[in-house]
Amino acid sequence: MWGCLAIHRRTSEFEPQEAALIATLGPLLAHGIRRAILRTAVTHQIDTDAAGLILLAADDSLESITPSARRWLGELEDATAASTPVPLIVTSVAHRARAGVSDVTDELASSLVPRRSGGWLRIDASLLDADPDGRVAVILHPAREPEVASVIVAAYGLSAREREVTRLVLQGRSTEQIAQHMDVSAYTVQDHLKAIFDKVGVRSRRELVAELFLQQCAPRLRDGIPPGSDGWFSATGDGSDARVAAVGDA
Repeated sequence: MWGCLAIHRRTSEFEPQEAALIATLGPLLAHGIRRAILRTAVTHQIDTDAAGLILLAADDSLESITPSARRWLGELEDATAASTPVPLIVTSVAHRARAGVSDVTDELASSLVPRRSGGWLRIDASLLDADPDGRVAVILHPAREPEVASVIVAAYGLSAREREVTRLVLQGRSTEQIAQHMDVSAYTVQDHLKAIFDKVGVRSRRELVAELFLQQCAPRLRDGIPPGSDGWFSATGDGSDARVAAVGDA
């Protein structure tokens, strides 16, 4: 879910034509929300802060929270964050962790959400007790670029097949190579490319790669972190093992 809109009327009910008008505007509003969220995907600095831990009771009340988690909560783009101790997005991930538990007590639920200062935050939740209505541990930490790449592509509204074509284009595959890899005709690949260009707002493969480059690689290069010989960026620029994907892995 990219966002939601609640419209209330103090008296009487909405007329059918009014409901139809909102339904017509829905896709346009969704498109605007996705593009607005997409603008926050570019991170201008490397986060070094530790992950934060939140412990929720069975009723979602706050049992404990670390200082880092409190800082990350302040980064959430959630209208409920100012009025409740635990923002709705956090309890939603906790509910998902409880709902996903069957015989496995360490089931993990995750969500990627935009941050106020730019970039993305990952929220992971896991049930602590065997009871599906029990306590949940929630971890908040900055999302790595490989995790965000799929969100960036999804923000353009690409279908699963269009995402696969985009991935292969970023790898430098030709139309014929993409067709062979996907077991479709070259004409089908061209149809997918046309749809991708329309959704992303570009006119060529080169512009498509450049658009995703600006989202994924440019911020790293601005920070003085060059890509290595293997096509990956070092997260620290000092040759350490913490690395993030370059555009070829987007």
